[in-house]
Order: sequence, then structure tokens, then C-alpha cells
Amino acid sequence: MLEEAGSLDTLAAHAEAAFGNVHLLFNNAGVSVSAPIWESTDADWKWMIGVNLHGVIHGIETFLPLIRSHGQEGHIVNTASIAGFNVRGERRSGAYAATKFAVVALTESLAYDLADTPIGASVLAPAAVRTHIYVSGENRPDRFGGPYEEPGNNPFQKELETGLEPDQVGERVVEAIRRRELYVFTHMETRDWLLARHRRIIDAFDACERWNATLAGSVPPQGSAGSQPA
Repeated sequence: MLEEAGSLDTLAAHAEAAFGNVHLLFNNAGVSVSAPIWESTDADWKWMIGVNLHGVIHGIETFLPLIRSHGQEGHIVNTASIAGFNVRGERRSGAYAATKFAVVALTESLAYDLADTPIGASVLAPAAVRTHIYVSGENRPDRFGGPYEEPGNNPFQKELETGLEPDQVGERVVEAIRRRELYVFTHMETRDWLLARHRRIIDAFDACERWNATLAGSVPPQGSAGSQPA
């Protein structure tokens, strides 16, 4: 994907020439393959990482300098997914989720980097939206395995067909930009998904606490026989 950087720079220059100062950047590209992790090929990984993660990276490295150059307010919105916060195992989309987790971390880091500037950063994490991502495989380049079709009984497709309209999500994003929100969620039911995940994480610290207590008990007190100077 790096060979596209030159064309992106040209696009950015044309955009600035046509529309003036760039203030808003929306990195909104995504592709997915529904398969267990062990069935995702090297080509699958390269394709999804190239679009889902490097697409965001290229957008930032190309347009952020333009936003910074004029010293005015600006904002960057990176589209991840609720899959970037919570893995739904039944969807067999682990590789997709891995790239979206990366987009979340990237945006969090970007927000820290931009904290003392007039430029904000948000990560959009919707659940089902009426898009055609489930047929993204039809456009997969030959070098990544060529076009393919998802199974006709794909439950993910059915969810998307009854999801939010893109314009509704767009309104939510505009509100988030105005309020300089870092995390932009669109579906209230996903709150319970995240609460359950976070409970599992916090519970894991109980095991960590027990292990630390055992570890502390195995260390000889300072100055006891067998202890060594620091």
C-alpha cells in the first residue's frame, strides 16, 4: 500500500487547491473476511491491514500536515467499529477486529499527541450500519486473492440490512466533533457488551492479586538468611 503515498499527496494538494484550508478528515474505509483466525491467509491479513489500518495511517500522514499548517481548528475522525472494543466470536471476524482494535489505539495516541493543539481526534465505533461492507470481498485485488463472495446465509449481512442509516451516523459524528468527543458510539446495546468485557478484565486482576500475594510471600524478608544485597 505504500506505493499509493505519492498519489495521496497529489490528492491532498488538489483538495487544498480546490477547497482551501483543510479542517476535517474522515478516514472511513473498511473490508472484512468472515473466517476463523486459522483460516485467514497471509493475503487476507495484508488486505485487511492495508485498508483498515494503513488506510487510516496514510490519511493522517497525508492530511494532518495540511490541517496543522494553517493553525486553525480541525478534527480527525477515524472509523473503527464496535469490533474495535469487543470481539464477537460468533461472527468469525477476528482479523477484522484486530485491525479495528489497532485503529482505536492509534486514535487514542493521536488524541494525546494533539492535546495541546486546536485539532481534535475521534474514533467512531458503530455496530450495524446499512453499508455494503459484507460484499467488500467483491473488490479484493488479485494480489490479495482476488474477488470472493461471502456465504449467502451470512448473519452479519442481515444485521447490516436492518441497521442505522449512514446519514444518521453522520449526524452523530457531527455532534461528536462539535463536542470534541474521543469515543463515538451509536448503538446503546453495545454498552452491555463492553461492560461484560471490562468485568472479565477487572476479574482477571483478582487472579493477579493472588499471584502477587504468593510471589511476595516467596521472597525472603530484607536481611534474612539467604538474601542478597541489591
